[in-house]
Amino acid sequence: MGHRLTATQGLTGADLYNLACLFGILDAKVDGTKNDQTDPPVAPTSNCERALNLLSRPTTLQFLQIDVNRQQMVSDPDLETVRLHPGFLELCEKLNQ
Repeated sequence: MGHRLTATQGLTGADLYNLACLFGILDAKVDGTKNDQTDPPVAPTSNCERALNLLSRPTTLQFLQIDVNRQQMVSDPDLETVRLHPGFLELCEKLNQ
């Protein structure tokens, strides 16, 4: 369902952000990174990359230009696995320009 929703026309930045959170949650469930583990989690790939793609869309970037939204992104537990991906740092640098 999430994959179909990403192709929907007219999604707002908030919509795309929430879909990115969905993919972040899927990664956490599949990879078990939200479980109590002693080893540090490893950044997952497919769903994480889908989330990053959604966060990098122009509409979402506009949404993330608002300070409170950007602060939410860097602390949102739904995006925990996404923040482990090197592409997340690139996204943050792009937003800080």
